[in-house]
Amino acid sequence: MARISKIATVSALVLSAGSAFAAPVDLSAWVAEGGGNWNVAVPPNSVNQTINGRPAVFHNNANSQGTALSGSIKVGNNWDNDFVGFVLGYDAGELASATSDFWLIDWKQGNQGTASRGLALSHVTGNSVENDFWAHNGAVDEVQRAANLGDTGWVDGIYV
Repeated sequence: MARISKIATVSALVLSAGSAFAAPVDLSAWVAEGGGNWNVAVPPNSVNQTINGRPAVFHNNANSQGTALSGSIKVGNNWDNDFVGFVLGYDAGELASATSDFWLIDWKQGNQGTASRGLALSHVTGNSVENDFWAHNGAVDEVQRAANLGDTGWVDGIYV
């Protein structure tokens, strides 16, 4: 069974243990890896990824196990239908590591080549290449499609 020790997402609120309110997360010290261009907003509680490119991860580079996390994701364009999502149990450098072991929750707007629209949970292990993420094969093992959104793409400009 893989460990789930870290949580990363593009925009997040964290609920502190014992508290009843959500506090914005300061993303200014988070780390970008892969083919993205991550622009942290002011105040630094959201981030915008502006590159349509290779798989990319924006993570807090810390053990977040036991931390509740909530947030919103919005895709703000109407010219592309690729993936958006987040990772769980990710350690720095795993995107290009032969010993990767993390979970990927991603959502694709539309069918495209070997990539299927919808929300999916995948386990990433071993040395992955870009097409593994695209087709959910090889080192990216699709474990489950979502019950309600497994064949439904995200909608431009809508927060989820």
